[in-house]
Amino acid sequence: MTGNCEIIDDVTEDRMRTVYFSCDEDKLIDKIMESEAYVNYTQFGQQTTITLCDDSFLQSIDVAK
Repeated sequence: MTGNCEIIDDVTEDRMRTVYFSCDEDKLIDKIMESEAYVNYTQFGQQTTITLCDDSFLQSIDVAK
């Protein structure tokens, strides 16, 4: 996959972190799913929830359009 998907803003408030990227949602989802930690994803309407896991962490990521 070509092109950059860079962080343009990173906001943390009320124990919730929201990160904004320079690429569109579909490209971001593809990049995350290509990672070695990718386990699975679920699509709920306009929101995608992705589960990542490796030897040191388990993380759930919500990508909203």
